[in-house]
Amino acid sequence: MSTCTAGPGCQKTCPKGCGCISNTDGSKCHCYCVNSSGGLDEEPPDPLPVWASLDAPVVICLQEASKEALADLLVRFFPGRVAARAPAPAGALTLERAVMTLRDLGGMVGLRFAA
Repeated sequence: MSTCTAGPGCQKTCPKGCGCISNTDGSKCHCYCVNSSGGLDEEPPDPLPVWASLDAPVVICLQEASKEALADLLVRFFPGRVAARAPAPAGALTLERAVMTLRDLGGMVGLRFAA
């Protein structure tokens, strides 16, 4: 079991890996579980574009999250903003309540966003 916590009330426990992203005041949250094929099952689906931006700091917790699946998620959340995409480095990503921007997270999984 994996448990991800990105702030008060922003937590998810999953049989495999997980991820949660929260704004820094903890009032918004987006979590997912890693499914059996390595993809991401989101709850609630697709709320991130409503409140997140590429350059605002967020709190991120990831446990065994596929770098390729994270890249796909960010591309979907920010359509038309990807300037370049390199193959995501192999393996999974684990972060424990890291404060960073989604632009920085994208860089960790092979994405470069337009300004």
